[in-house]
Amino acid sequence: MKKISLAILFVFIAPIASADFMGRVVGVNDGDTIVVLTDSNQQYKVRLANIDAPEMGQPFGKEAKKVLSDFIFNKPIYVQEHGKDKYGRIIGTVLKGNDNVNRLMVRYGYAWAYRQYLNDNSILNLESYAQQKKIGLWKNAENISPDQWRRMQNQK
Repeated sequence: MKKISLAILFVFIAPIASADFMGRVVGVNDGDTIVVLTDSNQQYKVRLANIDAPEMGQPFGKEAKKVLSDFIFNKPIYVQEHGKDKYGRIIGTVLKGNDNVNRLMVRYGYAWAYRQYLNDNSILNLESYAQQKKIGLWKNAENISPDQWRRMQNQK
């Protein structure tokens, strides 16, 4: 009986303990970071999981921000939380309806698979697709990953 009670308790507590949430996108910082406002007026900065979009000073940075903004700015979304990064931002998968926005950014060529933190291998396939079709940032054969670009900027 105790095992059953414990199992029932876990079923009800687990979703409550989860930090997944819904909200409206009130800010798009760049191609992989947004600000979400919940119905309870809580604001969260969310770093899209598994992807790395070009930095704002990097080629395609402004385009990536615009594409992400066009997808979700002022729209209701659902965030599946995967923890926090070293800056305190929520790392999340962003869903708009049935669309996985993280995957869309890679599929349309406005973000790389963030291999260092990757836990969604389908993103690698989407990146290959965008490369083969030469769409988005893949139009430029000499593009460099944001990670590489940041290292170069830090060396200056």
